Amino acid sequence: MAAAEGVFESCPMTTMIVTVPDKTRMPYGAWLAAAAFSRLLQIIESARIARQVRRERLLREADCASVRRYAQEMMELDPRFASDLFAAADRSERFEQSQR
Repeated sequence: MAAAEGVFESCPMTTMIVTVPDKTRMPYGAWLAAAAFSRLLQIIESARIARQVRRERLLREADCASVRRYAQEMMELDPRFASDLFAAADRSERFEQSQR
């Protein structure tokens, strides 16, 4: 027994305490704050999409205008090519309007 007592004396004993967290309730008004934040995100996203659509439309209009300017410059040198450029710009605008 003396040998067994020596073994137990040299091994320290560890204790582990495990706590179980209490169930907590959702704070008052959290659902309202979440709904308001969700609505704000929807508004921001729709504004971003509207800006992107407007920017793309303006870029297409600017491209058509630059093609027309180039066609006007080419009118004296090659009228057939210039008329093709004018027609391409018109087709592009009609296609843009049909997509709306």
